[in-house]
Amino acid sequence: MSSLPLPTSTRVWLVQHHAEGAIKLTKPYGTSEADTFALKTQELPSADALPENSLLVQTLAISNDPAQRVWIEKHTKFDRPDMRPLDEGTPFHAFTLSKVIAVGGGQNDKYKVGDLVTGRSRWAEYVVLEKGSVQIVQ
Repeated sequence: MSSLPLPTSTRVWLVQHHAEGAIKLTKPYGTSEADTFALKTQELPSADALPENSLLVQTLAISNDPAQRVWIEKHTKFDRPDMRPLDEGTPFHAFTLSKVIAVGGGQNDKYKVGDLVTGRSRWAEYVVLEKGSVQIVQ
């Protein structure tokens, strides 16, 4: 186990405005009120406060999928709940490869610090995920 302290906050990309055509993103990225995305800092729970069914993970890689465009389009019309636009102010979703850095609950868990996991997450440096939402990479 690492002796490095756990992070207390993370930077996360939020859907600030739905896109109507081109995505708006100005430099420095995520700082303009007109941008499609906003880069914000959010607090993370301490290791003691991590819910029992949760993992604190560090994002290593983020997918870039065509469906993501649907999640930010203002006028998307799909009947599937996973294909509707994300609400403004919501962290942007993606499939990720992440490293477990803290495990909520008991020590006799199938997840261990250092495990690599994959699943649906969000654009952020660190994320708290439910244990059942990810799979261990073998």
